[in-house]
Amino acid sequence: MKSIECFVFDLDNTLYPKETGLLQSVGVNISKFIAEKLGFNDEEADLLRQKYKEKYGITLSGLIKHHGINPKDFDEFVYNLEYDEKLEKDDKLIAVLKKIDKKKIIYTNSGKIHSQKVLKKLEIEHLFDEIITIEKLDFFAKPTKKSFEYFIEQTSIKPGNSIFFEDSEINLTAAKNMGFKTVLIGNENPDFDICLKQIADIIEIFEFFK
Repeated sequence: MKSIECFVFDLDNTLYPKETGLLQSVGVNISKFIAEKLGFNDEEADLLRQKYKEKYGITLSGLIKHHGINPKDFDEFVYNLEYDEKLEKDDKLIAVLKKIDKKKIIYTNSGKIHSQKVLKKLEIEHLFDEIITIEKLDFFAKPTKKSFEYFIEQTSIKPGNSIFFEDSEINLTAAKNMGFKTVLIGNENPDFDICLKQIADIIEIFEFFK
């Protein structure tokens, strides 16, 4: 692990299992927000949500660009969720993160409010050196090159000496193209350096990258 200086983690569906359904609940609320704020029916709102997510990485970026949506209004509506019912402290994850004696950064497309709520429930915020949310990236989201450039500039990391953990293959491919070592969470794909069923299995990669 001598050549690895930094561990970079996505947040949603990476540091907690996608089976929690939390991110799905976020998506439902985004569609509801679009319907309420823009006067669309449910089907139109859902289609617009997906369209902007595919084009910009996150729906919010499209809503800001094309509809002048206030991010604060978006966050207050969308992240009004029952986090206590979805997430809980993960002792195994905490133990694994504590064993990593390298710089650890969260790089997420989610906003600050959501990220803080998730990390508080998981009880792991104190284990990271930096938390880079979408606000710090001027709402440029993964997988756009601009987002990665902002992230690298703000953190001063070297992609070639960093490992990137993601559940999204699109985002992880972008990370790979920027020079990161790559670890896919929750799926199998030979295009990436390592694939893990869950983030707590991270201990398995120490030997691989030493």
